Amino acid sequence: MTIFRNNANGGTHGVAVSYTASGGAVSGDDWDFIAIGANGSITYANSPARGPLSYKMTVGATVTDVKVEWQNFQPSTTVYVRFYVYLPTLPSASFRFLELSDGTQVVWSFGVRADGRLSIRDTASASMGISTSALPVGRWLRLEAMVVSHATTGSSVVKIFTEADSPYPAEALTSTSTFNTAPNGTGISIARFGIVGSAGANYTYYLDDITVSNEGWAGPADPELAGPLELANTADFGSDGTSLTMANSGNASNRFFQASSSPWQVSFSSVQKAHGTLSYLFQPVSGQEEIIRWRNLHTNAAAMRFYLYLTAIPGEIITFGQFTTGSGGFVQLAWFAVNYNGRPCVLDSTGSVIWQAATPLSVNTWYRIELFASLGGTATSGTIQAAYYLLDSPTAIDTFTTSSANLGTDPIAWARFGKIGATPYTAPFYIDDVGVVQNASGFTGPYTGLPAQPPALLGVIPHLGWGREV
Repeated sequence: MTIFRNNANGGTHGVAVSYTASGGAVSGDDWDFIAIGANGSITYANSPARGPLSYKMTVGATVTDVKVEWQNFQPSTTVYVRFYVYLPTLPSASFRFLELSDGTQVVWSFGVRADGRLSIRDTASASMGISTSALPVGRWLRLEAMVVSHATTGSSVVKIFTEADSPYPAEALTSTSTFNTAPNGTGISIARFGIVGSAGANYTYYLDDITVSNEGWAGPADPELAGPLELANTADFGSDGTSLTMANSGNASNRFFQASSSPWQVSFSSVQKAHGTLSYLFQPVSGQEEIIRWRNLHTNAAAMRFYLYLTAIPGEIITFGQFTTGSGGFVQLAWFAVNYNGRPCVLDSTGSVIWQAATPLSVNTWYRIELFASLGGTATSGTIQAAYYLLDSPTAIDTFTTSSANLGTDPIAWARFGKIGATPYTAPFYIDDVGVVQNASGFTGPYTGLPAQPPALLGVIPHLGWGREV
């Protein structure tokens, strides 16, 4: 599972939160779903734990759920969650801050009771622990949890940090390993935050700096308040010859991919590599796509960079890199493809070829592919730029740019790589050192390695998942 994170900082104070505009270069990962009951609201508020904004969660006179969700991430048997919470007052009735689901039912949850104490429950609503002390009101707190999903030996640990950025919890609730937190045995794949349950009428509290991952305890929020969300994956952490899965596609320095189908006909390979020790070997099946992707982007301008090695020239146009809109009203926006003559070409959202390079690619050669897309003021005034280079050469073999591309007006939501389209093409090919930058202004440039981890600040534990160099 990739790290999902959202800090609300890309919003505007007082404006309602929309799941199609809740992430991006500043806030982080878009929410997949937002549910707001009658008279309730979720708005951006200039009352943050860090940075300029947080989420204001409000239940009105009618008591209904108010929540945000990340859905259908890589199912995991161990999940870590971190968020900051500010309670102006205690609720008049208990409600849940957090629910974890396997996609069918809630397998674990915790929330606050009317007396201010935390309560933790498994899928059968059996109590896994109640805090000794009430949560303090009128101040920001940090809550962290680790949940082990199992039908008979499920367990959890919840830590309460009353000093929000302290490394030392005021209380830790550790359950026994005797609970049902996986009735279907499929792992946790949905996380929802907000006000779930009664809470009492006309209640408001605040959330900030939310993360979900399977990579370990998050610690205090990253000291970086803003900046482009950078995604990178080098393949070098993998095991040669091992099939690629969502679960093994990343680590603390490499962003996990999200599959459109699994298992892929993709493996880690040391046979060819642009840099480092490994690349991704694609062995496509006729009539089947083989795609690795990142979703939860939300930007009007993005750049992708990947290295491509072909063992045969396609017999038809094959797309190897692409930006798209989201799954609702899904549109393929900007495509980088190679045609039956081996010549790179670019397609727009209509699927029309709008550029064909003069110089074809050679087989058994590493090329660096650069693609930039930016929405315009109208559906047909978008910008697409493309170029290809021999490996890390600063001089392009050929380039293309247009400021009249048909890209529509919906934000860029996905970046996809591989064999895109269910074509007959079956020749093996390699992809390496993939990178995407949101809110970009042009090409990414050659691979320069992953960055050093952020420096420690006094009293702050940096989150190792942030700030990936591409």
